[in-house]
Amino acid sequence: MIRGIVSLGFVALAAAGVQVAAADTVVDQKATAEEGDDGVVTASIEVINTGPDAVPLRPVVVPAKLTCHLTPDPTTAGAGQVTTVTVTIPKGCFDDTTPMAVDLDGVARSQTMPATVVAPPKDEPTDWAPLWWGLLVGVLMAGTVWLRGWTEHEEAQQEATTPEGIASRERAYLEVRKIVKVRTDGLSLPELPWKPLPPPTYSFTSELGNLEAGWSFKDSWVANLTVASTALIALLTSADALTAVLGEEPAAALGVMTVAGLVSAVVVGVANTVVKLVGKSVEVVTVGGLIASTSLVVLAAGFQVVTVGLAAAGAAGPWPLAAAALLLALLVAAVLEVYAFRRLGETIREGLTDGLPVVPADAVTAWAAHRPWERSVVEGQMRATYAEWLEGDPLLDTAEGTPSMAGWTPVARPVAARRRSLL
Repeated sequence: MIRGIVSLGFVALAAAGVQVAAADTVVDQKATAEEGDDGVVTASIEVINTGPDAVPLRPVVVPAKLTCHLTPDPTTAGAGQVTTVTVTIPKGCFDDTTPMAVDLDGVARSQTMPATVVAPPKDEPTDWAPLWWGLLVGVLMAGTVWLRGWTEHEEAQQEATTPEGIASRERAYLEVRKIVKVRTDGLSLPELPWKPLPPPTYSFTSELGNLEAGWSFKDSWVANLTVASTALIALLTSADALTAVLGEEPAAALGVMTVAGLVSAVVVGVANTVVKLVGKSVEVVTVGGLIASTSLVVLAAGFQVVTVGLAAAGAAGPWPLAAAALLLALLVAAVLEVYAFRRLGETIREGLTDGLPVVPADAVTAWAAHRPWERSVVEGQMRATYAEWLEGDPLLDTAEGTPSMAGWTPVARPVAARRRSLL
């Protein structure tokens, strides 16, 4: 009765994909070799030994190859045990992608354990298509943002030259002149010789006047443009997260994602420099510099988001996971584009009106004077502040743009101890 049950069990095992040779051994019928990070190729073969004696393991290739030496671990299949045998296989044993037969107990022995068909390691090819699709989408997004900046610049300049725009500029200009006149009258100073308001000139090299003190392209624009993509990139490029979902680490997909991240970082670094390369001075931000830098950041962020999304979708396997990864990537890219589109237009439009002279933020304290000599200092500060808006000012050295010494009373300065200059 027991012998019959064992026989039925072996029949069931054979139907499940294992080989039954004798009444005391069962061997995996098929196995697939794997290549580790160190380049070692191994195959795991399960052996069920129901006999009373241990079975020695001497794996060989069938048909035999003199140069192909296999190493088993462990070297025996214990009696009454299920043993997983790890066979180390030299790479040269495989002929291209053709499977080979491995006999664990040696071909010369009786067929206690018949041969197992071992397939060569799977060579997971790297699919670089997500990079090219990501680059295409990133270029399209950057081109759209650049076009938005160019058209916004043209429209803002046209609006400024309309009768309504000119009247608005005149009112703003006269308001500044009125505030300055109130202060000069209060200090009994002569009125500043203001020029007539020139027509608006707003080119790509014009300075943006609506940026607050301490404004940083890296801390504001780059941070805001990439905030929507940071969480998605962190999720989809996490090897642990992908392994938990897919059951294995998609090495090829992670390689593509890493390349996308490196390229994106380089482009963002270039954008941080380009923002101040357009114009006469690297100390100011111009319209053209902001448009070019913003377009580069959008290119980098869009390229990385789309590439990572496509790579994750390709490695996900089941279509619901693939569709979810791709949909999230496209959603983040859309949010990124809309934010850049709107914010760039607002900054350009606001920057045009701020090209007019303004009252300094510290005017209350900087223009304060309680002694006669302090009034002269305040007058010099005012004339220096509005030098480009003054006409025929005798107290300004037009060559240098600084107040001359005419009308100034020399004041002796205390002698200070000399200090070493620091490089």
